[in-house]
Amino acid sequence: MHCQTSIALGGATSAHCAWGFAYRSVASQQVFEDFLNRIAACGTPITQTGPEVSHPDSYDLRQFQVDGKTVSVSLKDKGALAQTYVFLRVTN
Repeated sequence: MHCQTSIALGGATSAHCAWGFAYRSVASQQVFEDFLNRIAACGTPITQTGPEVSHPDSYDLRQFQVDGKTVSVSLKDKGALAQTYVFLRVTN
């Protein structure tokens, strides 16, 4: 797991973590689904407008509003790296 913070355009701050897995592993899908289930239990889904990605082979992004914050969970397959990543981001 790798975590860091960043500042977005407009001054919003984000904390995000990434977990790397073997390419298209069952474990990556399970972690993604677990995050989705936990966040959906206390958040309101946000309608997606289109992915902003750095050329993954496949990409699934889900966003929720939780206590005035945006919580994003994404699953990205990157074949060139032979990795699948799960990202969790919380933006104020």
